[in-house]
Amino acid sequence: FGNGIFFGDMNAIQCATSVDGDTWVELSHPSFSSTCSPWFGGGTFIFTHGSSAAAMATVNGLTFTESSTPSADVSSSGGCYGGGVHIAYGGAGACYSLDNGQTWAVATVPLSWALPNSVVYGKGRFIAFGVGGSITNLYHYSTDGRTWTQGTLPASRNWRSVIHADGVFLGCSRDAVGSSGVLITSTNGMDWGLSPNPFVLNRGFT
Repeated sequence: FGNGIFFGDMNAIQCATSVDGDTWVELSHPSFSSTCSPWFGGGTFIFTHGSSAAAMATVNGLTFTESSTPSADVSSSGGCYGGGVHIAYGGAGACYSLDNGQTWAVATVPLSWALPNSVVYGKGRFIAFGVGGSITNLYHYSTDGRTWTQGTLPASRNWRSVIHADGVFLGCSRDAVGSSGVLITSTNGMDWGLSPNPFVLNRGFT
């Protein structure tokens, strides 16, 4: 949601907007054979191509501007906005834009980087959970979207999701089908503690 509208991408050439969530208007955008979920920030909706080095930006769902990313390996899986910066990410790294998706540059990531499951912004930091679906106690963070640093979590798990709300980061793991996984919290995105998980909360939060 942004600029007074809900925006959703539908397929390679179609999207939809709504001002109330009840009535939707179907629109067209320049052809992308596949897309990731759009995100909003800085007055702009952005989504990236799912297999090519390209991104699309719009402020209203009516007109679109296409741009090139450094490579699909650093942009094709999703994106996030925070602190005046749009970031996109993939299995080999991340990239960033300081001009609402018009131009993109490669970010510096540690050798431990692999495809994140979830990326969020809060407390002045981007936080990326998940390292290629592996069992690990590592995560990655950045204060500017340009340079990323490896951090350590209190347990080695398949970390699936991280969100930020009301000044708190909340993350969860999914260790096996039906398992309760592990919940962790942080107030700064740097220091993490284990939390009780009495239910099978292992897929994500909102």
